[in-house]
Amino acid sequence: MAALRAAIAEDTRDGVVPVAVVGTAGTTDTGAIDPLADLAEVAREHGAWFHIDGAYGLVAAASPALRPAFAAVADADSVIVDPHKWLATGVGCAATYVRDAGSLLGAFAQGAAAYLEGSFSAEEHDAVTQFDSIGIPYMDMSVELSAPSRGVLAWAVLRELGRAGVAARVDRHVGFARHLAQRARQHPRLELLLEPELSVVCFRYAASDPVNAEILLRLRRTTRSTPTSTVIEGRLAIRPCFINPHTQLADVDALIDHVITIGDELTGVQPD
Repeated sequence: MAALRAAIAEDTRDGVVPVAVVGTAGTTDTGAIDPLADLAEVAREHGAWFHIDGAYGLVAAASPALRPAFAAVADADSVIVDPHKWLATGVGCAATYVRDAGSLLGAFAQGAAAYLEGSFSAEEHDAVTQFDSIGIPYMDMSVELSAPSRGVLAWAVLRELGRAGVAARVDRHVGFARHLAQRARQHPRLELLLEPELSVVCFRYAASDPVNAEILLRLRRTTRSTPTSTVIEGRLAIRPCFINPHTQLADVDALIDHVITIGDELTGVQPD
């Protein structure tokens, strides 16, 4: 927060208008949640737009236990979330929320077209069929004039799971991350690089980066465990992200066991 305030102060001195403050509600890399309420306060102080990137993490707000961390979403001017991540709709389904829909119209609308607006004969409240009214003018609210019906994918998942089902999925996956973190803390040859806030865990075998890179390679080639990687404070991390509806606790334990086994083989350590 101090760095943000300093950057805005420097920009203001230089005549640069602080247009927007962006916070992340669960980073895709590590699952970290920014201090959203503090960011909202700074944005209000400077009359700046407050945007929240919840692409990966915002679905976690469905969990009663995690919801307090996302309370400041209510103060945002715009928010995004990707159902294709934690809701598993398939790639290409994303959602944008804005406090004032007129802002989108002002940014993207190009004026009426006879073949679009002129083809409809009634206002939405008078419509009898889908051919009477154009409804909400989504084609004037984004860069896409036309688009596939992506919302059906999110609707289908939510229709099947309901709020309680989404919350249960989130809590189960976050529980997997915490379980892995606990095992990494307790094992003498594993290192936990970050405490998980959501369902991402950053850990590694207690050895060099090349050893961990080779562990990742062998995991993907010889086991059913396929984590990605990232870098935490200059160290290569093994980075599982639990969002797959089919993942079970046994899969989590198998990943940990594979990392230990492969790491022991590479370093010549005798198994416990």
